[in-house]
Amino acid sequence: MTAVLQILKELQIMQKKKKLNPMLILCLLINDVKRQEAVNKMTKEKELAKVSIKKEDVELIMQELELPKNKAERALREHQGNLIETLITLTN
Repeated sequence: MTAVLQILKELQIMQKKKKLNPMLILCLLINDVKRQEAVNKMTKEKELAKVSIKKEDVELIMQELELPKNKAERALREHQGNLIETLITLTN
């Protein structure tokens, strides 16, 4: 967030010197925020992909809760492969 504040400061100075218009500043900020959100999402997905899960746990969730495989796998990964925590979360 510090980088965004620094960019804001610099853009504010440029705007005062009439080098940038406010709409351009807004567009630049929105693009930067969206880019950072995309990077954060990719990072989270990579971390989740590293979590090992058991095939039988996935199958159990699919059968008992009638969830598609991708949702069962994701839920397990989000709970670090812990079946009990996953089931508690999914049933609440």
